[in-house]
Amino acid sequence: ILLRSADLLDSGVRVGRVEVGHSLRPILAWTGGVAVLGLVLGGAVFMAIHLLPLRALRYRKERFRSVAQTATDAIILTNARGDIIAWNDGARILFDYTEEEVLGTPASRLIAEASRPSYQTLRDGLTRSGSELGPPRNLIGLAALGKGGREFPVELSMATWMEGASAFTATSSAT
Repeated sequence: ILLRSADLLDSGVRVGRVEVGHSLRPILAWTGGVAVLGLVLGGAVFMAIHLLPLRALRYRKERFRSVAQTATDAIILTNARGDIIAWNDGARILFDYTEEEVLGTPASRLIAEASRPSYQTLRDGLTRSGSELGPPRNLIGLAALGKGGREFPVELSMATWMEGASAFTATSSAT
């Protein structure tokens, strides 16, 4: 309770005192309501800024994966270090490795020893370009390595792109 008081004066002489009391409950209730409203609005803004883009990103990844999995060509995605981060059914058929067998391993393991310098030169040139999306580059006659050391010729097409500070490379192979 908030109390205020004042003297009652009659011709300058104090004849009494008036006290007025106000409860703080309405003010506290109003303040609590504003706080709850702030939390609700803050949660909505958090959802809009953080969670909705994640949903859109997940949708784009699922759409890309669907397209990549139905392609007949081998599609291999690598990170900036050259480690395999995604692998489609075309790559599984061509190289005879399952995705689980190759994820996290260097993509260069799929290139025959004699062709590795050419592969590395192409890859280095793409990642050094620093562009948002490097143009696809082709090598014809590159020798690839399948499971068990089986060598076979492929046409290799590579493109690179940046996501934030991370570089990614897509490799497509066709025999």
